[in-house]
Amino acid sequence: MRPNLTLRDDDWLMKKGIVDSMGAVELIKFLEAEFGVEVCVDDITEENLGSVAARFVIGKRTLPRDRTA
Repeated sequence: MRPNLTLRDDDWLMKKGIVDSMGAVELIKFLEAEFGVEVCVDDITEENLGSVAARFVIGKRTLPRDRTA
């Protein structure tokens, strides 16, 4: 939608106006479906989901899944 916008891995998506609260929900659904990770309530932080960096997904994929969280 913004062809002239350049994003870096460490750009904060909410601060740049790229992701709003509905976009965060869509991002969570995408991460769960695409990468097979489970996003728990405690995971929903700007540090984890605020940038395009893949640290969160990599961390979640290396941990055993705990369905009780």
